[in-house]
Amino acid sequence: MCFKDTPSESSIILTTRLSNVANYAKYESELHHLRLFRDDESWTLLQQELFQGKSCPPEIVDVGFRIAKKCGGLPLFIVLVLVFSTNKSRSVEGNRRKFRFAEYW
Repeated sequence: MCFKDTPSESSIILTTRLSNVANYAKYESELHHLRLFRDDESWTLLQQELFQGKSCPPEIVDVGFRIAKKCGGLPLFIVLVLVFSTNKSRSVEGNRRKFRFAEYW
């Protein structure tokens, strides 16, 4: 399962929220438990990823915070929601329209 004797010394990172799965797959290292993000941390990550250091337009702050809150504190889920709802668009105007659509998700 862990390819201990392979010459390439490859590694596998397994992520799961299920502790019994993590314990089953554990080999030489201890489990690393990550905490969920708070709502404000989720919102900060969403803004950073979506606006790339620019400020969020005031008219979408409310819906953006609600979207971040719906992600349940899971950072990867926040990023995935952005990828699928914005089609990787980085223009502010394009994201405003798509962001409004994502509110109904």
